[in-house]
Amino acid sequence: MQARRRSRLRSPYLWHRWLGLAAAIPLFIAALTGLALNHTEDLGLDQRHLDQDWLLDWYGIRPPGEALGFPLEGRWLTWLGGQLFLDRHPVDDSERPPVGAVLSESAGLLVVALPDALRLYTPEGERVEELPAGVALPGHPLRLGITADGAIVLETGEGRFVADEALLQWSPATGQAVQWSGGAPPPPALAQALERAWRGQGLPLERVVLDLHSGRILGGAGVLIMDAAAVLVLLLAPTGVYLWIRARRRQREHRRKHPPR
Repeated sequence: MQARRRSRLRSPYLWHRWLGLAAAIPLFIAALTGLALNHTEDLGLDQRHLDQDWLLDWYGIRPPGEALGFPLEGRWLTWLGGQLFLDRHPVDDSERPPVGAVLSESAGLLVVALPDALRLYTPEGERVEELPAGVALPGHPLRLGITADGAIVLETGEGRFVADEALLQWSPATGQAVQWSGGAPPPPALAQALERAWRGQGLPLERVVLDLHSGRILGGAGVLIMDAAAVLVLLLAPTGVYLWIRARRRQREHRRKHPPR
């Protein structure tokens, strides 16, 4: 019994079969994803993004830092991970968070102060103009506020300045009471929705398919699995040829010993 088992274990047919079974699943994934990658544009893999929480958590895709919000009379301007959102809608990019945001009723504009510029938006979030610090502004913005009569006040390293109605001319502010715009965490429901929106833009479907193809979706272990499958294919090819030659020889020997009558 043990001799028969040892003989079976030495059988090239048995090894060929088990090697093929071990390589089957990785090879199926590699073939399927390879076909998809060959038709990336047709399938829109580079245009579609995934927003499943478990998958984004697996990739470690999270906004860098906490959300910073500015209340705007019932609405919110929020900065998160290099993006500006008006309520739940992305409106612009900004590498650095704002230092203030107010609504100017006289100009009909949303005014956002960044560390190096003022940006002017329509109430719907469309950018109208950018006023760079040191060129169109009297210094780099530190704070942004509004007076009781609706005048925009900007504090820079050079002092406090009040703007005209068109936000084109700045003159020194002289004792006006100012309501300064301060950043604060947005409401939890809004912060959660914005984080989902931000994360949903961070994982193209093409990247997931490519990582499945290479095994990198499982990290270093996945790469080793796909490498092992490739090595198994290299072993299957010569063993398959060997088994075919061996079977042909046995057929010829059988015909010699048992010629047809």
